[in-house]
Amino acid sequence: MKYFKLETDKPALSYKVGEKMIFKITARDHAVNIDCRYLYWTFSGDDGKQASGISQISKDKPLILETSCDRPGFVHLYCRAIDEYECADETFEEFNGGASAEPEKILYHDDLPADYNEFWNKTKNTINNFTPVFTEKKKIEFGVKSGFECFDVRVSTPFGRSASGYLSIPSKPGKFPIKLYFMGYRISGADMCFEDDTITFVINAHGIENGITGVDLKKMYPELCNYGFDNQENQTPKSCYWYGMIIRDLCAAKAARTLECWDGKTLTVNGGSQGAFQALSVAAHDSNVTAADVTIPWFCDLNAENCGYQAGWRPTYAQGLRYFDTVAAGMSISCPVRIRAYLGDYVCPPSTVMALYNSIRSIKEITFVQGGTHSYRHPEPIGFLLTSQPKIRQDHYKMFDGSHINVEQLTEDESTGEKYIVYRKDCCDKLFVKREDELLEMIYICNSFVPIITKE
Repeated sequence: MKYFKLETDKPALSYKVGEKMIFKITARDHAVNIDCRYLYWTFSGDDGKQASGISQISKDKPLILETSCDRPGFVHLYCRAIDEYECADETFEEFNGGASAEPEKILYHDDLPADYNEFWNKTKNTINNFTPVFTEKKKIEFGVKSGFECFDVRVSTPFGRSASGYLSIPSKPGKFPIKLYFMGYRISGADMCFEDDTITFVINAHGIENGITGVDLKKMYPELCNYGFDNQENQTPKSCYWYGMIIRDLCAAKAARTLECWDGKTLTVNGGSQGAFQALSVAAHDSNVTAADVTIPWFCDLNAENCGYQAGWRPTYAQGLRYFDTVAAGMSISCPVRIRAYLGDYVCPPSTVMALYNSIRSIKEITFVQGGTHSYRHPEPIGFLLTSQPKIRQDHYKMFDGSHINVEQLTEDESTGEKYIVYRKDCCDKLFVKREDELLEMIYICNSFVPIITKE
């Protein structure tokens, strides 16, 4: 299949607001330039600007397009080959990609509900005071990788449906790390997963039966059709479908830590799309999680489209959903986080994923890949990496309470080695001093997390 390739005059995440972005588009076949007689293209920006046209590409002359973004955000480029009748040329794959202006400045387009912390503290207390146990543990005989034992398990929860999934354990003696895996939006059981020297627990999003086809499960659970999208349910957090899902996930994580073969140290969470939403929610609300590794995270910055940013696919914004926004969860994560996303993914728009990244205050990195979408992977991927370390420097910062400070001086206690920050609040001449770790807890987004942008 023939395809299109996009190259930008600068790394795709390095533009300034209002700066000209130059896009070079070539038609390709097995990494060789070819002709494209007619190309229909559109630009859509998070600043509201749109443009479209029909152009030609020859193997010796790529198409050059120019655009910009007038606020921190992303520009989406869509390309489709057409024939002389403007019908789609099916011999070419469609292209989705783009670039960004000052992505490090894309903030959460909402405030945490006033009782957000109270709500989640009560939820965590409920689980802390409950002892989840494996109520079922059926050994699987077929499809199991050599060197492993695999079990179809159920885990008790304090209310509602129990959690379920596939648990695989190395059959050799020893202590092993645990990896929890969560799955995307669908009505299905869990998948089996095997990783050398690792306990893997693939958790069923719904707590329903594993090993049954999706068609049969839809007949068995018709109420799950369009789950999580009921606007009336989504008005309050406890009536949201997502509340029961996260309860199951947290109980499954707690039960996994009771396994005698766990090494007692390493518990990582992993998933893509809805699975990333679940993984990051567990990382936010379970301090035992040691790392999170996710792709195409869903449910981010739910109010962004009401602020003019390009919309993704998710439930209509509602008050109850605010307690489950992945960006809100990101603010509570303390473990290292790695994210992989795609510049052409408008199921989970890049701006919403950047709002998530910018909300995380722990060690973090994100890679955006050019030309990929939520489900499509480009044959010639180019990745752009942003990474940060939680370290304060002399700079200007926004605080969780909405105020701003300016860091004047960095000092260190000679006897203890503790680092202290001397800072001044906006509109105030008085100087304040705090330990660096205390101040980091108060910072909403740190300008010192200036991204390092590289090609993958």
